Amino acid sequence: MEFKFYATVLILYTEGAIGYRLQKINALEVDNMLEFNPRYNIDGGEELFKLYGYFPTFHDDEVVQFKWGYEEFEIYIKAQTRPKGYKKKDLMIKMTFKNIKKFDISLSENFFIIGGIEFSKDNSLIVSDIWGSVGIGGKIACERIIIEPYVRDEMNSNVRDVLDFYSHLSDNEIVCIPRFLEENNSKEMVYLRLERAAIDNCEPSCCATYSRYAIWSESIRFIIMQAKIELQNGNIENANNFLNIAGNSIGAYIDIQTMLDSGLDGTQFKKPKDVKKSYLRYLKKT
Repeated sequence: MEFKFYATVLILYTEGAIGYRLQKINALEVDNMLEFNPRYNIDGGEELFKLYGYFPTFHDDEVVQFKWGYEEFEIYIKAQTRPKGYKKKDLMIKMTFKNIKKFDISLSENFFIIGGIEFSKDNSLIVSDIWGSVGIGGKIACERIIIEPYVRDEMNSNVRDVLDFYSHLSDNEIVCIPRFLEENNSKEMVYLRLERAAIDNCEPSCCATYSRYAIWSESIRFIIMQAKIELQNGNIENANNFLNIAGNSIGAYIDIQTMLDSGLDGTQFKKPKDVKKSYLRYLKKT
């Protein structure tokens, strides 16, 4: 059988490392299909090929989300190597493995960087060999793979990056990376900071509303951190007091947003007078 196959291969040598990594295989023309070619044998492979001009190996791409289903596994990949025209946009690739017959994937970190993905055929199954740079590796054998590229705009991308970071943290830790506040005077200032943000929220011309809400939120985090310290020192009453301050301040934020929401575009989930009545009912009980 005669194959007419033209390819451009770019090999990336890493200084001090042994061997090489295949960075790109740019298949320009294939007259007769190979035994298994992901461009043709994976749903969405042709679209991905046209997007890049080659079928990517996903080298150094980050897996930002996983979803499990019955005989199904989804990974959401944030592409680090992006096609022309996507330099300021996040190219995301959703890869779905369907009718899984063998699943041997290890996840060992809070973030996951792919070294590469190699696809092959084993009888009727598609075998995906995922070798990882950080936190992920293994094989999946399934009957079908679907690849769906999509774009996140820059603002949504920034929000998603934040959520991806914090949602993958362990449940036994609070990460406190100061953004606005260096000193911990949050207990005394928390309501003043919320007031300033909320009043700014009422002024359409104010451009610092988000930052001021962030400063207030950081105050809440400092208060919760202080509560943890009190718990570790055995001061249960003090810890509860700090948590009560944090909870009540969040309650104030919820009610402020309820008040503001009732005046925008006619949307009114709760009326301001109902919020105020709830205060009276609470005070009567106490």
